[in-house]
Amino acid sequence: MAGARPAPRWLRALAEPLGAGQLRRLEEHRYSAAGVSLLEPPLQLYWTWLLQWVPLWVAPNSITLLGLAVNLLTTLVLISYCPTITEEAPYWTYLLCALGLFIYQSLDAIDGKQARRTNSCSPLGELFDHGCDSLSTVFMAVGASIAVRLGTHPDWLFFCSFIGMFMFYCAHWQTYVSGVLRFGKVDVTEIQVALMIVFVLSTFGGATMWDYTGTSVLSPGLHIGIIIILAIMIYKKSATSVFEKHPCLYTLMFGCVFAKVAQKLVVISSFDMVMYFSALCLQISRHLHLNIFKTSCHQAPEQVQVLPSKSHQNNMD
Repeated sequence: MAGARPAPRWLRALAEPLGAGQLRRLEEHRYSAAGVSLLEPPLQLYWTWLLQWVPLWVAPNSITLLGLAVNLLTTLVLISYCPTITEEAPYWTYLLCALGLFIYQSLDAIDGKQARRTNSCSPLGELFDHGCDSLSTVFMAVGASIAVRLGTHPDWLFFCSFIGMFMFYCAHWQTYVSGVLRFGKVDVTEIQVALMIVFVLSTFGGATMWDYTGTSVLSPGLHIGIIIILAIMIYKKSATSVFEKHPCLYTLMFGCVFAKVAQKLVVISSFDMVMYFSALCLQISRHLHLNIFKTSCHQAPEQVQVLPSKSHQNNMD
Protein backbone atom coordinates (compact mmCIF):
# COMPACT_ATOMS: atom_id res chain seq x y z
CA MET A 1 0.00 0.00 0.00
CA ALA A 2 1.45 3.34 -1.06
CA GLY A 3 2.48 5.62 1.76
CA ALA A 4 2.12 2.89 4.40
CA ARG A 5 4.27 3.40 7.45
CA PRO A 6 6.90 0.70 8.14
CA ALA A 7 6.20 -1.67 11.01
CA PRO A 8 7.78 -0.74 14.35
CA ARG A 9 11.14 -2.28 15.12
CA TRP A 10 9.87 -4.27 18.09
CA LEU A 11 7.13 -5.79 15.92
CA ARG A 12 9.67 -6.83 13.29
CA ALA A 13 11.81 -8.35 16.07
CA LEU A 14 8.87 -10.43 17.23
CA ALA A 15 8.18 -11.62 13.70
CA GLU A 16 11.83 -12.49 13.02
CA PRO A 17 13.75 -12.65 16.34
CA LEU A 18 16.89 -14.22 14.80
CA GLY A 19 19.34 -12.27 12.72
CA ALA A 20 21.03 -13.42 9.52
CA GLY A 21 24.21 -14.44 11.35
CA GLN A 22 22.30 -16.47 13.93
CA LEU A 23 20.34 -18.25 11.21
CA ARG A 24 23.56 -19.08 9.37
CA ARG A 25 25.12 -20.56 12.51
CA LEU A 26 21.92 -22.51 13.11
CA GLU A 27 22.22 -24.07 9.65
CA GLU A 28 25.81 -25.08 10.36
CA HIS A 29 24.99 -26.57 13.77
CA ARG A 30 25.34 -30.34 14.21
CA TYR A 31 24.18 -32.16 17.33
CA SER A 32 27.01 -34.02 19.08
CA ALA A 33 26.83 -35.96 22.35
CA ALA A 34 29.26 -38.14 24.26
CA GLY A 35 29.04 -40.41 27.28
CA VAL A 36 26.59 -43.03 28.53
CA SER A 37 25.01 -42.97 31.98
CA LEU A 38 24.55 -46.04 34.17
CA LEU A 39 20.85 -46.67 33.52
CA GLU A 40 20.83 -45.74 29.86
CA PRO A 41 21.85 -49.16 28.38
CA PRO A 42 18.97 -51.14 29.94
CA LEU A 43 16.48 -48.33 29.30
CA GLN A 44 17.55 -48.19 25.65
CA LEU A 45 15.99 -51.64 25.21
CA TYR A 46 12.66 -50.33 26.48
CA TRP A 47 12.87 -47.12 24.42
CA THR A 48 13.65 -49.08 21.25
CA TRP A 49 10.66 -51.33 21.90
CA LEU A 50 8.42 -48.31 22.56
CA LEU A 51 9.47 -46.65 19.32
CA GLN A 52 7.99 -49.53 17.34
CA TRP A 53 4.50 -48.48 18.44
CA VAL A 54 4.88 -44.91 17.16
CA PRO A 55 3.51 -44.39 13.62
CA LEU A 56 5.86 -42.91 11.05
CA TRP A 57 3.54 -39.98 10.43
CA VAL A 58 3.94 -38.68 14.02
CA ALA A 59 6.29 -35.68 14.06
CA PRO A 60 9.18 -35.82 16.58
CA ASN A 61 8.32 -32.36 17.92
CA SER A 62 4.77 -33.59 18.61
CA ILE A 63 6.23 -36.35 20.80
CA THR A 64 8.37 -33.81 22.64
CA LEU A 65 5.43 -31.47 23.21
CA LEU A 66 3.19 -34.31 24.41
CA GLY A 67 5.76 -35.39 26.99
CA LEU A 68 6.11 -31.83 28.26
CA ALA A 69 2.32 -31.40 28.50
CA VAL A 70 1.93 -34.60 30.52
CA ASN A 71 4.70 -33.63 32.94
CA LEU A 72 3.33 -30.12 33.40
CA LEU A 73 -0.27 -31.19 33.93
CA THR A 74 0.55 -33.84 36.53
CA THR A 75 2.79 -31.42 38.43
CA LEU A 76 0.17 -28.65 38.30
CA VAL A 77 -2.32 -31.00 39.96
CA LEU A 78 0.17 -31.50 42.78
CA ILE A 79 0.82 -27.76 43.03
CA SER A 80 -2.92 -27.06 43.33
CA TYR A 81 -3.01 -29.13 46.53
CA CYS A 82 0.29 -27.77 47.93
CA PRO A 83 0.75 -24.12 46.93
CA THR A 84 3.16 -23.38 49.80
CA ILE A 85 4.96 -26.77 49.65
CA THR A 86 4.10 -27.36 53.32
CA GLU A 87 0.80 -29.21 52.82
CA GLU A 88 0.28 -32.92 52.22
CA ALA A 89 -1.52 -33.78 48.99
CA PRO A 90 -3.71 -36.86 48.40
CA TYR A 91 -1.66 -40.00 47.82
CA TRP A 92 -2.81 -40.39 44.23
CA THR A 93 -1.29 -37.05 43.20
CA TYR A 94 2.22 -38.30 43.99
CA LEU A 95 1.60 -41.47 42.02
CA LEU A 96 0.24 -39.36 39.17
CA CYS A 97 3.45 -37.29 39.17
CA ALA A 98 5.59 -40.43 39.09
CA LEU A 99 3.60 -41.70 36.13
CA GLY A 100 3.78 -38.31 34.38
CA LEU A 101 7.54 -38.13 34.85
CA PHE A 102 7.93 -41.68 33.51
CA ILE A 103 5.87 -40.81 30.42
CA TYR A 104 7.85 -37.61 29.91
CA GLN A 105 11.16 -39.46 30.19
CA SER A 106 10.01 -42.13 27.73
CA LEU A 107 8.75 -39.67 25.14
CA ASP A 108 11.79 -37.43 25.55
CA ALA A 109 14.01 -40.44 24.86
CA ILE A 110 12.26 -41.50 21.65
CA ASP A 111 11.68 -38.14 19.97
CA GLY A 112 15.25 -38.10 18.68
CA LYS A 113 14.95 -41.73 17.59
CA GLN A 114 11.76 -40.85 15.70
CA ALA A 115 13.57 -37.95 14.01
CA ARG A 116 16.37 -40.23 12.82
CA ARG A 117 13.84 -42.90 11.87
CA THR A 118 11.89 -40.49 9.66
CA ASN A 119 14.97 -38.61 8.44
CA SER A 120 13.68 -35.37 9.93
CA CYS A 121 16.59 -34.35 12.20
CA SER A 122 17.10 -30.60 12.32
CA PRO A 123 18.52 -27.86 14.57
CA LEU A 124 14.93 -26.77 15.16
CA GLY A 125 14.14 -30.18 16.67
CA GLU A 126 17.13 -29.95 19.01
CA LEU A 127 16.17 -26.42 20.04
CA PHE A 128 12.56 -27.49 20.60
CA ASP A 129 13.63 -30.54 22.61
CA HIS A 130 16.02 -28.67 24.89
CA GLY A 131 13.56 -25.83 25.34
CA CYS A 132 10.94 -28.28 26.59
CA ASP A 133 13.57 -29.95 28.80
CA SER A 134 14.41 -26.61 30.42
CA LEU A 135 10.75 -26.12 31.40
CA SER A 136 10.42 -29.69 32.65
CA THR A 137 13.49 -29.21 34.86
CA VAL A 138 11.68 -26.46 36.75
CA PHE A 139 8.51 -28.49 37.23
CA MET A 140 10.45 -31.58 38.30
CA ALA A 141 12.22 -29.56 40.99
CA VAL A 142 8.94 -28.12 42.28
CA GLY A 143 7.21 -31.51 42.23
CA ALA A 144 10.02 -33.24 44.10
CA SER A 145 10.08 -30.44 46.70
CA ILE A 146 6.36 -30.89 47.31
CA ALA A 147 6.74 -34.66 47.59
CA VAL A 148 9.13 -34.28 50.55
CA ARG A 149 7.49 -31.14 52.03
CA LEU A 150 10.58 -29.00 51.69
CA GLY A 151 8.51 -25.91 52.34
CA THR A 152 9.02 -26.61 56.06
CA HIS A 153 12.77 -26.11 55.50
CA PRO A 154 13.22 -22.95 53.36
CA ASP A 155 16.99 -23.31 52.99
CA TRP A 156 16.73 -26.79 51.51
CA LEU A 157 13.77 -25.69 49.40
CA PHE A 158 15.75 -22.84 47.87
CA PHE A 159 18.75 -25.07 47.16
CA CYS A 160 16.77 -27.91 45.58
CA SER A 161 14.61 -25.53 43.55
CA PHE A 162 17.57 -23.90 41.82
CA ILE A 163 20.31 -26.55 41.72
CA GLY A 164 18.56 -28.40 38.88
CA MET A 165 18.29 -25.22 36.81
CA PHE A 166 21.93 -24.41 37.53
CA MET A 167 23.16 -27.85 36.46
CA PHE A 168 21.01 -27.80 33.31
CA TYR A 169 22.41 -24.40 32.38
CA CYS A 170 25.99 -25.48 33.08
CA ALA A 171 25.57 -28.57 30.88
CA HIS A 172 24.51 -26.42 27.93
CA TRP A 173 27.12 -23.81 28.77
CA GLN A 174 29.75 -26.51 28.42
CA THR A 175 28.13 -27.56 25.12
CA TYR A 176 28.27 -23.94 23.95
CA VAL A 177 32.01 -23.86 24.63
CA SER A 178 33.05 -27.32 23.41
CA GLY A 179 30.29 -28.13 20.90
CA VAL A 180 29.68 -31.53 22.55
CA LEU A 181 26.95 -32.37 25.07
CA ARG A 182 28.65 -34.68 27.56
CA PHE A 183 26.80 -37.12 29.81
CA GLY A 184 28.28 -38.51 33.02
CA LYS A 185 27.74 -41.87 34.66
CA VAL A 186 25.11 -40.28 36.89
CA ASP A 187 23.15 -37.79 34.82
CA VAL A 188 19.61 -36.67 34.03
CA THR A 189 18.26 -40.21 33.53
CA GLU A 190 19.37 -41.32 36.99
CA ILE A 191 17.99 -38.14 38.56
CA GLN A 192 14.61 -38.69 36.93
CA VAL A 193 14.49 -42.30 38.16
CA ALA A 194 15.40 -41.11 41.67
CA LEU A 195 12.55 -38.56 41.57
CA MET A 196 10.13 -41.28 40.48
CA ILE A 197 11.18 -43.33 43.51
CA VAL A 198 10.62 -40.31 45.76
CA PHE A 199 7.10 -39.85 44.34
CA VAL A 200 6.30 -43.55 44.86
CA LEU A 201 7.59 -43.47 48.45
CA SER A 202 5.45 -40.40 49.18
CA THR A 203 2.48 -42.24 47.66
CA PHE A 204 2.65 -45.05 50.21
CA GLY A 205 4.27 -43.27 53.15
CA GLY A 206 2.84 -39.78 52.76
CA ALA A 207 4.84 -36.59 52.46
CA THR A 208 5.12 -36.36 56.25
CA MET A 209 7.37 -39.43 56.28
CA TRP A 210 10.23 -37.16 55.20
CA ASP A 211 9.78 -35.05 58.35
CA TYR A 212 11.45 -37.77 60.41
CA THR A 213 14.71 -37.79 58.51
CA GLY A 214 16.25 -35.13 60.75
CA THR A 215 16.89 -32.29 58.33
CA SER A 216 18.80 -30.31 60.96
CA VAL A 217 21.27 -33.19 61.25
CA LEU A 218 21.58 -33.49 57.47
CA SER A 219 21.91 -29.75 56.84
CA PRO A 220 25.77 -29.77 56.89
CA GLY A 221 25.57 -32.07 53.87
CA LEU A 222 24.42 -29.07 51.84
CA HIS A 223 27.87 -27.46 51.93
CA ILE A 224 29.98 -30.51 51.14
CA GLY A 225 27.38 -31.55 48.55
CA ILE A 226 27.81 -28.30 46.62
CA ILE A 227 31.60 -28.74 46.62
CA ILE A 228 31.39 -32.34 45.39
CA ILE A 229 28.84 -31.48 42.69
CA LEU A 230 30.99 -28.63 41.35
CA ALA A 231 34.12 -30.80 41.45
CA ILE A 232 32.42 -33.64 39.56
CA MET A 233 30.87 -31.31 36.99
CA ILE A 234 34.18 -29.64 36.19
CA TYR A 235 35.97 -33.00 36.12
CA LYS A 236 33.47 -34.68 33.81
CA LYS A 237 32.53 -31.79 31.56
CA SER A 238 35.79 -29.86 31.19
CA ALA A 239 36.62 -29.46 27.51
CA THR A 240 40.31 -28.93 28.37
CA SER A 241 40.58 -31.96 30.71
CA VAL A 242 41.68 -29.72 33.56
CA PHE A 243 41.75 -32.55 36.13
CA GLU A 244 43.84 -34.88 33.96
CA LYS A 245 46.34 -32.14 33.11
CA HIS A 246 46.57 -30.56 36.57
CA PRO A 247 45.44 -33.22 39.11
CA CYS A 248 47.54 -31.87 42.00
CA LEU A 249 46.41 -28.26 41.54
CA TYR A 250 42.79 -29.38 41.06
CA THR A 251 42.79 -31.52 44.21
CA LEU A 252 44.56 -28.86 46.29
CA MET A 253 42.11 -26.17 45.20
CA PHE A 254 39.00 -28.14 46.18
CA GLY A 255 40.86 -29.51 49.20
CA CYS A 256 41.33 -25.99 50.56
CA VAL A 257 37.60 -25.33 50.16
CA PHE A 258 36.84 -28.65 51.86
CA ALA A 259 39.16 -27.79 54.77
CA LYS A 260 37.39 -24.48 55.32
CA VAL A 261 33.96 -26.13 55.33
CA ALA A 262 35.18 -28.86 57.67
CA GLN A 263 36.59 -26.30 60.12
CA LYS A 264 33.28 -24.46 60.16
CA LEU A 265 31.49 -27.75 60.87
CA VAL A 266 33.81 -28.49 63.80
CA VAL A 267 33.31 -25.01 65.25
CA ILE A 268 29.54 -25.19 64.81
CA SER A 269 29.28 -28.68 66.30
CA SER A 270 31.39 -27.68 69.32
CA PHE A 271 29.29 -24.55 69.82
CA ASP A 272 26.07 -26.54 69.54
CA MET A 273 27.34 -29.08 72.07
CA VAL A 274 28.24 -26.36 74.58
CA MET A 275 24.86 -24.67 74.10
CA TYR A 276 22.99 -27.95 74.53
CA PHE A 277 24.70 -28.98 77.76
CA SER A 278 24.47 -25.47 79.16
CA ALA A 279 20.73 -25.36 78.52
CA LEU A 280 20.38 -28.88 79.95
CA CYS A 281 22.16 -28.00 83.20
CA LEU A 282 20.21 -24.76 83.61
CA GLN A 283 16.87 -26.47 83.08
CA ILE A 284 17.64 -29.21 85.64
CA SER A 285 18.93 -26.71 88.16
CA ARG A 286 15.80 -24.57 87.83
CA HIS A 287 13.53 -27.57 88.16
CA LEU A 288 15.31 -28.93 91.28
CA HIS A 289 16.00 -25.45 92.73
CA LEU A 290 19.73 -26.08 92.77
CA ASN A 291 22.75 -23.84 92.34
CA ILE A 292 25.18 -25.25 89.80
CA PHE A 293 28.36 -23.56 91.08
CA LYS A 294 27.36 -22.71 94.68
CA THR A 295 27.02 -24.78 97.82
CA SER A 296 24.76 -24.23 100.81
CA CYS A 297 26.33 -22.61 103.88
CA HIS A 298 24.65 -25.09 106.23
CA GLN A 299 26.37 -28.36 106.88
CA ALA A 300 24.26 -31.28 105.84
CA PRO A 301 23.68 -34.03 108.36
CA GLU A 302 25.73 -37.12 107.93
CA GLN A 303 23.86 -39.75 106.02
CA VAL A 304 26.55 -42.41 106.04
CA GLN A 305 25.37 -45.78 107.20
CA VAL A 306 28.12 -47.69 109.03
CA LEU A 307 27.82 -51.40 108.52
CA PRO A 308 28.70 -53.45 111.57
CA SER A 309 31.78 -55.60 111.33
CA LYS A 310 31.50 -59.35 111.29
CA SER A 311 32.97 -59.77 114.78
CA HIS A 312 30.74 -57.13 116.28
CA GLN A 313 27.78 -58.79 114.63
CA ASN A 314 28.73 -62.13 116.16
CA ASN A 315 28.95 -60.53 119.64
CA MET A 316 25.50 -59.10 119.18
CA ASP A 317 24.25 -62.55 118.43
